[in-house]
Amino acid sequence: LLPWDSTRTYIHLGHACPQNARQPGLVFSEDCLVLTINSPVPVSRIPHADYPVLMHIHGGSFQQGTGENWYTQLGEFTLSEQIVTVTISYRLGAFGYLYMPDLGSINLGMQDQLLALEWVKRYIPLWGGDPNRLCLSGQSAGAQAVVDILAQKNRPYIHKALILSAPLGIRQSASVATKRTRLFMQQLHGQDPLTCPADSLLAAARRYEEKVHAMGMQWMPTVRKVRSVGKTEVLNPMDTLSRSFPATP
Repeated sequence: LLPWDSTRTYIHLGHACPQNARQPGLVFSEDCLVLTINSPVPVSRIPHADYPVLMHIHGGSFQQGTGENWYTQLGEFTLSEQIVTVTISYRLGAFGYLYMPDLGSINLGMQDQLLALEWVKRYIPLWGGDPNRLCLSGQSAGAQAVVDILAQKNRPYIHKALILSAPLGIRQSASVATKRTRLFMQQLHGQDPLTCPADSLLAAARRYEEKVHAMGMQWMPTVRKVRSVGKTEVLNPMDTLSRSFPATP
């Protein structure tokens, strides 16, 4: 993709990331790492605005959904609450959560979310938002993503978090992820997952999902144990939340 240095006018929502779930009105494309920003302030007043920011991560079992849909848009909420809102999209299914550490593919969907967060923190003042008053919210799998982002030591500062219907603890170990990747590659019939067409990945994902359906969720973040000073520390979700937002009187 080539960058541009001029203003573009968009009157339609962006592309949804490739997925096997079909929803009327959505256009699917690998060019899907977009976000939608709603601001309650006119362009002429933006330099003097300092509104709180709500950045939302959509749900969908890490394999479907998008931030570019009518029911994920927050325009009316922006006006009623006088805040700046941001909805993001991230890679799903095999595109975002296929575990291939030797090729640098580890939780690419989460990396997309972190990159979006960094971008918003840097540029949201251009829409009248205060980057120091950012609330990160998510629903279902998006709520799990919020917890996983809070656990990252090098993440940007997050003022508040809003966690909606979180399936806390939806994650897999590296050993389980490796076994699942092996099974997925069998469904890909020798094609390179990094270069094959998106339709081939989706077809392989359908076959893979049928085989692992009885094992619960088919796609999820992979957690690798962190070793330090001779011991292994694995934080559970509630530990992550309590450390990120300690109780105050």
